[in-house]
Amino acid sequence: MERTASFDTELVSAGFSQPLKLLGTATWNERFLPLFMAGLYVPRGQTADSAADELTPKRLELVWRNKLLAADRIGQWWNKKLTEGFPDKENLQRNQARIDQYVSMLGKQPANRRWVFEYQPDTGTVLYVGGKKALHFVGSDINRSLWNIWLGTGANGGFRNGITGRTGL
Repeated sequence: MERTASFDTELVSAGFSQPLKLLGTATWNERFLPLFMAGLYVPRGQTADSAADELTPKRLELVWRNKLLAADRIGQWWNKKLTEGFPDKENLQRNQARIDQYVSMLGKQPANRRWVFEYQPDTGTVLYVGGKKALHFVGSDINRSLWNIWLGTGANGGFRNGITGRTGL
């Protein structure tokens, strides 16, 4: 497990046509304990305002900070956050089987490695754990819910401001 997380200010990823720039970093705390640190990347020319847009490609690097989390606790956290991202019960019910599948798979991923979420508007989000492809989130509803965890209006404001580089707000 990385004791401190470092994030490159700019990087090149095979899934993007141009280099990505780091907008900002932040730590997500749950019950006063640091859960993970993250850095948000967008293509050059994109801004904090466009980061939450569904048409903006993006990359979120996440480094788990709490090595004591068991897989079932990680799965519970993902289930809660993904289901909160749906605007209505009908939409949630329509996607529940897919959410359950993703949560099961997310809970099995090792929390002691860097997780990288790469989003492309046409293909969805791919999760890489320790540099290996672990999961592919397909569908606009699921992707919207996933990215709303970090960038949506219901996201932790301090965290959202940190990863979008708006720490002074």
